[in-house]
Amino acid sequence: MLLALAMLLGRFTVPPAPPDPLAISHTTFQLHNGLRVILHEDHSLPLVTVNIWYRTGSRDDPPGRSGLAHLVEHMMFHPTEYYHWNGGHGATRDDTTDYFTTGISTGPSSGLALWLWIEAFRMSRLRHELAEETLSRQRRIVVNEKRQNYDNRPYGLAWQHVAAALYPAEHPYHRRGIGQENEVAAASLQDVKQFLARHYVPNKASLVVAGDFDAPQVRRLIEKYFALIPRGPAETQSWPAAPQLRSERRLTMTDRVSLPRLYMVWPTVSSWHEDEAALDVLAAVLDTGKSGRLEIALGRERKLAQSSSASHSTSELAGMFYLVLTALPGQKLSDLEAAADDELARLKEVPPTLEEVERARSAREASYVFGVQELNDKADLLNEYAASRDAPGTLRQDLARYRRVTAADVRRVARRYLTGGRVVLRVVPPGYRERDPAQTASAESGAPSKAEAEIIGAEAAAQTAAMETAAQTRTSAAVAAMLMREHRRVPFHDRARQRRKPRFSLPHVRERRLANGLRVLLVERRGLPIVNLHLLVRTGAAADPPGRAGLSSLTAAMLGEGTTTRSEKEIAGEWERIGARFSSWAQEDSTSATLQTLSYHLDRALAVYADVVTRPSFPANELERLRHRLLASSQQGQNDTFAITARLLPALTYGGSHPYGRLPSADEARLKAVQADELRRFHSTYYRPNDATLIVVGDAAAESLWPRLERAFGHWRNDFVPAPPVPPVRAPGTRPTIYLVDRPGATQSVVSVAGGGAARSSADFFPLLVLGKILSGGPTSRLVSNLRESKAITYSAYGGFHFRRAAGHFAAGGAVQTDATAQAVEELLKELRDIRGAAPITGLEIDWARDNFAQAVAFGLQTSRQVSWSLADAALHDLPNNFIHTYLDRVLAVSPRDLQRVAGRYIQPSRTVVLVVGDVKAVGPSLRLLAQKRSHFAGLANDARWFADDALKECQPLRGGSGLNSRPNRRGARAACCSRWFRPSHLLCRHFLPPPPIHYNYLTPPRFLTSPNFTDEPAAA
Repeated sequence: MLLALAMLLGRFTVPPAPPDPLAISHTTFQLHNGLRVILHEDHSLPLVTVNIWYRTGSRDDPPGRSGLAHLVEHMMFHPTEYYHWNGGHGATRDDTTDYFTTGISTGPSSGLALWLWIEAFRMSRLRHELAEETLSRQRRIVVNEKRQNYDNRPYGLAWQHVAAALYPAEHPYHRRGIGQENEVAAASLQDVKQFLARHYVPNKASLVVAGDFDAPQVRRLIEKYFALIPRGPAETQSWPAAPQLRSERRLTMTDRVSLPRLYMVWPTVSSWHEDEAALDVLAAVLDTGKSGRLEIALGRERKLAQSSSASHSTSELAGMFYLVLTALPGQKLSDLEAAADDELARLKEVPPTLEEVERARSAREASYVFGVQELNDKADLLNEYAASRDAPGTLRQDLARYRRVTAADVRRVARRYLTGGRVVLRVVPPGYRERDPAQTASAESGAPSKAEAEIIGAEAAAQTAAMETAAQTRTSAAVAAMLMREHRRVPFHDRARQRRKPRFSLPHVRERRLANGLRVLLVERRGLPIVNLHLLVRTGAAADPPGRAGLSSLTAAMLGEGTTTRSEKEIAGEWERIGARFSSWAQEDSTSATLQTLSYHLDRALAVYADVVTRPSFPANELERLRHRLLASSQQGQNDTFAITARLLPALTYGGSHPYGRLPSADEARLKAVQADELRRFHSTYYRPNDATLIVVGDAAAESLWPRLERAFGHWRNDFVPAPPVPPVRAPGTRPTIYLVDRPGATQSVVSVAGGGAARSSADFFPLLVLGKILSGGPTSRLVSNLRESKAITYSAYGGFHFRRAAGHFAAGGAVQTDATAQAVEELLKELRDIRGAAPITGLEIDWARDNFAQAVAFGLQTSRQVSWSLADAALHDLPNNFIHTYLDRVLAVSPRDLQRVAGRYIQPSRTVVLVVGDVKAVGPSLRLLAQKRSHFAGLANDARWFADDALKECQPLRGGSGLNSRPNRRGARAACCSRWFRPSHLLCRHFLPPPPIHYNYLTPPRFLTSPNFTDEPAAA
């Protein structure tokens, strides 16, 4: 008995890791004003990051001013009269706000001095520079961010209402950090300045400088720029205790979703509580990949859930444990809830197995190791531990907590915390018939009365006045004088530095072909015990047979679902026991299967990996299960404006019959039709070693790797692989046409402009890369500067060229506020016309783009996964292995003449497609007026010329003439064709548009309330 137990323990015990793979070397010191400084030197790449955390977040929002901390974060990036730089990144959380800037280090004249100077300026002087105009613009941007990421996304408002139900009104976590629109709009400039004066002070900040720098020099800069900044007020805020729910609270929210979803949330503990690790392991037992209990019980056995997840999230004041369960079509939320409760009850009765606990530990350990590859990730961890534990080097101790968790601990915390005191939120589509017995309840606003607001304002003003003592004023003047003196010395516009090529060691690539012809590329990277494998098959969605779009994608998705020697359950179990991560997918021109594992598990991981990619069995039962999931996912996408855009834009750009005109994923009709035999034939035809490349990057020695690969892949037979034909792209029209898809009640419109592009093999590749960066590559790019920073009608804008093995395309756009939809279309086309010559590209723009690409090269070498992706791209497009060695030289060689030439050739506003997904009632009239007034528009689309060939053939019997718009049968044919391809089509077809140009069963959803309806159930007995 004891021997058997010892063997069992040996089977599931993770082998010991190399000594201290998670050590992040660092030194710390503290200035007299309380600023904590952490320095981490890493000279492996010419990168450096400045990462500063403030111990303030949305918990510090005053009553009636939700979202103020987040609004202040936005204000921190506004340029001033002393600098126009507004780059970097920021994030506002419940308890902290962080800012970081990462870039190239090229010696003493690098951007490091500039970034430190700006952070010191923002900490001490920014509040004196802000103006009402700046605040007004940033308020509009924040509102657009909320609409884009919350209001206009399916299920986007769920967590806002969970928080309001879980935490009492007086608790700082009661409201989400994004804030309420009316309260963001009410925030004044005085509110912002008071917040900065109280919270953006050195004694509430922690500064990390990490990367390639000289520590003594950086310390001198930090002391010079920050030491004179006065301390802020001491923290006197007392926070309420973590909430305790004595009974169940139930809510129902009606939202524009296709599938109902259930949120089950319990209050738990704050960060670093003694039970936090056990609760995390409990979540992993319920939701660790395919072996998680929720996936097995709710997804595979009972077939109730389209997706299920469990997680435990903690902050400084409280935590929550939650399940998120999405029902499959036709399934009831009540059945889903009952099944989840059964699993929890079973876990409370019988503790998890040793294997389940070990899987959770392995996943946690792997996650820690994978998470310290990038420079800013390490800087973030140092700052996070400094903020939460007052000890930056706590990573090792953090992981040790999870190694101590036992199965008994998991059952104990399940019994203690997953009780009847919980919040249950049901998110349902309009007309959902299964009703949760509940009483109507209004959402709590939590807003203070007018008198209370006046008192709050007076108290804040008094606090600010008390902080501005005479001594502080004198010190502030000294700080201002120092900063202005140093301002003249900091290289703000060092164009010579921007042109200087950074020096770093590029990866050495070893190449070998196995006996069966499989090409192997190896890059040895020591340090962290990580190995990344990436198998690239040079066939993708372009090879899908006519009428079988999505076959390549389904083949890739089925790779991990069973082989001739292993079941799907065995595959998942073997990988999850060692914390390995596998994924596979198809793109237009290729298919990828990747695996990331710890190097001391490489033999076990490699054996399963080779089996999965070379001997998949495509079992019919697993195909049927995956089919149901994908159909449900497709149904969900019909309520997401971004998903609709992603599906329709390629068809409008390339034509619905072109291989690039459809997404790699299959639509509903083809998902239902595909059979396992088709997948087997596709795999046996295109998955051959002589047309594939295996990239291995990480902690693996060549001498021992080659024989391992021969053993793993030696059975894989080579054979002839046909090349899929890619027809030429059809010629565009002579004037842009606006296509409008109706999304009733949408709070934003997703606007896209697209046109022709170039293949990856084109000689214009590098000029087009730089051109795309100038158009939309950051906060100073043209589209972002116009639509976000100047007009404030969007939170984010995108643009650039997409390259394929055959012709690529260009696309630009963003999610814009509804009343500015027509304006956004005009501005997008204006920017395209300007960059062709009306507003010539400047030298500063070119220098900035070059510098950005220099950073991108260094960024792309930080992780094993990034290096493998670069080599996979080279393998797909027949580039030499050392292409990265000349990449930066080619970018730096791009001239202004090159840019103007490719802009004139590839950006043609008169030959673009404009796609708008929004509320027709709100945006239709302005777009129609725009099309009528501007002569360069062909108008709103009003015929079927963009139909896919197969759709036209289906409609042929209904035409009765030479075209769909032929006079004899115009109305009837149009309605009948719409009815055939879209349900209910009349909602779409009657609004200016033909049906979308591809075989896509687009369900226009019924109208719904713009504000969700809530019901609140009585407490359960």
